[in-house]
Amino acid sequence: MGVEYSDELHHLFAAQWAHLTLEQFEDLDGVQQSRIVAAHECRMQIDAIVAYEQMKKAIRESRRG
Repeated sequence: MGVEYSDELHHLFAAQWAHLTLEQFEDLDGVQQSRIVAAHECRMQIDAIVAYEQMKKAIRESRRG
């Protein structure tokens, strides 16, 4: 399961994550843009995994009383 959105929105999210404006991001070369997008995607995946594991732990602990 995944969420899809436009490339422009994808770039905007990655730029904001990197503390850049969309204009600053677009001024970077393709390799730099790709690195920022890849790092942002990795961070999002890590955050999702951590949140999922925290939820599972909370459920286990709530069942114990």
